[in-house]
Order: sequence, then C-alpha cells, then structure tokens
Amino acid sequence: MKRIGTSTLTGNKVYFTEADSFSQINYNVSNYELLTKIKLSLILSDYVILAANHIFESKITFNVLKENSILLESGIVIPDLRDECRDFFDFIEIEKEQGDLPNLYRRKEQQFKDIAFFLHDHVPKVVLWAAAPTSTEFRQTLVNDLLSKDSPLRKKLIGIRKDLLAKLVWEIGNTTFLTREKISILSGRYLSNKKGVLERYADVMYYLSGAAHLESEPVIHPSAVNWCVEKFFNISNALKARSGEHEAFHSLLDKLTISTSVLDRLPVSELIKFREEDLAKRFRCKWHKIIEQVKRTGEIENETNSYHQMIINMFEELNKIISVEKKRKTYFEKTRKILMLSSIITSIFAAFIINPALGVGSLLIELASIDPFLTSIERKWGGMELTIFCSRLQELPDNLKSYR
Repeated sequence: MKRIGTSTLTGNKVYFTEADSFSQINYNVSNYELLTKIKLSLILSDYVILAANHIFESKITFNVLKENSILLESGIVIPDLRDECRDFFDFIEIEKEQGDLPNLYRRKEQQFKDIAFFLHDHVPKVVLWAAAPTSTEFRQTLVNDLLSKDSPLRKKLIGIRKDLLAKLVWEIGNTTFLTREKISILSGRYLSNKKGVLERYADVMYYLSGAAHLESEPVIHPSAVNWCVEKFFNISNALKARSGEHEAFHSLLDKLTISTSVLDRLPVSELIKFREEDLAKRFRCKWHKIIEQVKRTGEIENETNSYHQMIINMFEELNKIISVEKKRKTYFEKTRKILMLSSIITSIFAAFIINPALGVGSLLIELASIDPFLTSIERKWGGMELTIFCSRLQELPDNLKSYR
C-alpha cells in the first residue's frame, strides 16, 4: 500500500463526508443513497477521498465498499490516513486513545481488525494528512465562533448564560484531544436543550477542516449545509459550488429528458470503465470549469456571498451551457447524417464500380470505418461534452443487457 500526499493526485478531488456515521444517523442516509451519491461523485470528480474513521465507524459505508470493492481497487476512491500511521492497524491503536469514539474501538477491536485486513487487501494507496494542525484549526474555529457575538453559532445559542459559555469555551480550548464525542459531552453539560446546536455545527466545521488539509473540496449532506448556512457567507466558494453539484447534475439529466434512475441500473464496475473513456474525461474537465466559473461569479458579486445565490448561479450557468450545446448538437447531427449518406454512397461506388471483385466484404469494411471517423470529428469539434456524455450514460445499461 502506497502512502502518498494529496498534492500527487492530479485533477479535482472531493472529500466525501457523507460516509460519516454521524451524518448518516442525523440525516437518515441508507446504503442505496450512499452508493448513488458515490456514483455521482465518480462521474463528476477525478478522485473521491474518504476518511478512514468513516469507513471503520459506519456499517453502511463499510458494507457499500465491501460489496463494491472495485471502488477501492481502482484507486479512484481513496481512504485517508493519519501521517503517523504505517497502516490501518496502527490507525486502530491511535483511535483507541485519540479518536472520536475511543470506547467503540476498544469494544470492537477484533471487528475493526477484520476491516483493517479488508482494506489492506483492497486499497492500493492512501492519502496522508497531518492530525495536529487539523485538530488545532478545528478547535480554534469553535472557540472563535463561541466567543464572537456575531457568529452564526452564537446567534443559535441566544439564552445560554454567559458564565456557562465561558466555561464551555475554556474546556474546548484546553482539551488536548478534542473529539466530537467530547464536544457532545460538553454540550450536554453547558448547553442543556441546545446541545444539538453545537454538535451539528461542530460536525460541519470538522468536515471543512478535513477537506482543507486534504486540499480537496468537501461534499456535505445538503441538510447539514442548510442547517449551518449562515456560516458559509465567509468561507470558500468551493464548498458552496460542490454542495449543489449533485442537484445540478440531476437537473442536467432532467433537461435532457434522461431519467435519474440511469445510475441505479449501471453497475459500479461498468461506471468505472466508462469514466476512463476520453468522453468521460472531457466531461469532467468541462464540469470542473463550470464549478470554477461559479466560484468566480460568487467572488465578483460578493455582496452577500449567499450560499443559496451560489446554487442559483450554478443552475444559471448550466442552463446557458446546455442551451448552447443543444443547438450545436442539433447542427452536428444534421451534418453527421449528410456525411453518413455521402460515405455510404462513396463506399458503394468504391466497392461495386471501381473494384467489383471485392464486393460485399469490401463494402462492410468501408462502412465500419465511417462511425469512428464521425466520432473523431465530434471530438475535435467539441463543445457538446455534457449532452453527449449524458446520452452515452443513458445508453450504457441497455447496451449491457444486449451483451448478456
């Protein structure tokens, strides 16, 4: 198993936080929903990074990976690993002392060792992250937001006595290993019926901190984002754009009259093969450019830098591109028909007039070369990556049936 730095992964990377058991419990995520969202991330991103503790602590996440081990074997879905760990067995030992759920790791040590053996057999590489600076940033974010009267967190804690807030801040700031389990205990002690406010706020800050240190863009459950939306007025536009992209892709399929169930019918193994095709790579490149454009738009407008405005911008940008692509594709299809007819006539002439001895065999060879030629023209012409990719995606499940 190779241990690599995140900077060695070229292309766009997402930190997929919906694999977290905390998120799955809070927002009632099923195996089916998780796999569908992972498939979407495979389509839209070059790499999908999962936190190692999410794999160990979530039965749903582990089961999805166990049933679709090719996700890991392909090197597209990559677990992270603390940089002081040599392997996943080291990781278990550290989590027993410093993790979010140390008691769970002690109680289920043998079960987690079985998971470590599975990962050892199926994971070709892990991406490393430094625990100390990530933990420090996470702790300081919570302290600052608890101290600031204008922070979204404090606004949700109106009514809590100042002396209790002061004690909470002191304990968080002076806890050596600040875990989410510890935050839950402190929230119950000092915040009473508003315990859940800090817990969910901390979850999102935990995701953002992890994504930043993995140099990736976080994919966070929409309900988590909406719950903590005010916090996002002052953070990177990367989160705002990425958080709306799954919804935007579904919108793209709808506009092209393609059922969103197409992903359900497509096996993970075939999706991984498909994403390696030139068309899929060009699609991801164009999609990433759309994300970048949305970020720039948000930076230029910046009057409220609203999360919801960012999503609106993304849909508007996508609508403009689809409109242009549809017109271009219609024109291309007309040209394609003309070229096809012309090629057929030329082939018949060559096969039966110029060299009749070659006959039907020559005709079939000539016709076989027409479609690749037209596909080559489409690739060089470009400008239709979204529409052609989605059409091809729609065809894949039916093509698989015909091969069986």
